[in-house]
Amino acid sequence: MEFKLLKSIIAWSAIASASFSCVCTSWFANAGKNQTDDNTANYLCGAAEGDETAADYGLIEFEEHVCESDRVDQPDFAGLPPIINVPLPNRTAAFSDSPLFCKDYFRGLSSNLPKNNVGNCGYVAISMMLSYYAYYWNLSVLPSQYLQSSKTFLDSPSSQFNSPCAVDQDISFPYDRANSYGVGSDEFRRLYDSYYNDKMGQLDSSFIAYLYKLAVDEGIWDRQERADPASNLHQVKDILCVLFSRLNISDKVSVYTKDVDDYEGSTEESKKANMLYDMLTLIDKGKPLIIGGRLRPKDDQGNYIFGTVDNTNGLSGHITVAYDYEEITEDLYGHTGYRSGSYSNLMDMFYEIDDFCYLDFHDMPHVHNDQFSVNGQNVCSCTLGSHRHSYTAYPIGSNTVHRNYCMCGYVADENHIRRRFGIWQEECIYCHQVLSNSWPLR
Repeated sequence: MEFKLLKSIIAWSAIASASFSCVCTSWFANAGKNQTDDNTANYLCGAAEGDETAADYGLIEFEEHVCESDRVDQPDFAGLPPIINVPLPNRTAAFSDSPLFCKDYFRGLSSNLPKNNVGNCGYVAISMMLSYYAYYWNLSVLPSQYLQSSKTFLDSPSSQFNSPCAVDQDISFPYDRANSYGVGSDEFRRLYDSYYNDKMGQLDSSFIAYLYKLAVDEGIWDRQERADPASNLHQVKDILCVLFSRLNISDKVSVYTKDVDDYEGSTEESKKANMLYDMLTLIDKGKPLIIGGRLRPKDDQGNYIFGTVDNTNGLSGHITVAYDYEEITEDLYGHTGYRSGSYSNLMDMFYEIDDFCYLDFHDMPHVHNDQFSVNGQNVCSCTLGSHRHSYTAYPIGSNTVHRNYCMCGYVADENHIRRRFGIWQEECIYCHQVLSNSWPLR
């Protein structure tokens, strides 16, 4: 895809250490701002219900947050392969090179989605993102007790279906009473403590409850300081890192975050434009993003109001998942985080987006599962729908082509794409086979 509006203003992004964030609770009465560290601000809020070429590489630099919360400067895995002295056995293409998989999944995610309430939008976003990678890539990214026990049934591989998600149990919460008390009141805390204790009683059957307990146990959510689980993207990252450590996959998964202040630009608008370009680039490669930002204000009828806001600090915030965009306007599309909003223009909802997060399963191969059933036959998700093949390229000794294998079983030969390899040689950027040439190269 081409990014029609932004190409003329793209600058290389510089890695920085700030992490800007938003916090969500469903009806926050005392909107305001409190500092959590020198550079991270929680915004109290209220949420409403192609083929690759060499030009696809080397676009973005990102900041990796490892599980110990240390920051490591490292380029994005989409960057050019390193110069090597011997040919590697293969190039493992990221699963995310098949963007229609995530569109199929998130568009079908409705009734199985955990209920988004009481400020838990960050936890719901985690559940959405990990469920996608579990059911479409590798089941081991979710604790096994939270996988759906029943299969997802389809009439044909191209049928629409109700996407599976990590299991949860709905619990009602008395919004009207809580809103009348105010979030900082003793009455609110008593109401929420009752809700929280009910969720802890569901620990074996609710992934959201599991995430709550993980956050509390690790000090990510201090329940003495905040009764509700309102979170920001920095906390979302910490939860993901701790979870991956518990699942023994922290060496196989990287968590990347980026916010507006990490970008160079002479104005705030140019920084936002550079961040948006990176977001569109990642979505175009099929990577869903967890995004955080401020919501538009609402009128008395509950409709979002368009227009300029003088003071954005008092705006409500929200965290959800973006997985598509409109090419002309470059508006982000995605899941609102509510069961009725599986495919929406998120710019109708967000006044501005402050930061985003994505995952890279760089050392975890796709493993077939039998969570789907088509006409009585168990099948893996990689056979569903239409998709652009996600290839692993293997050298076959030819100076002109290598062999591509897609996880769905498709095999095809493809011409090498050459690049300089030292002074005397060239190699294929996909399979890394060293190619013969007339030397020296000019």
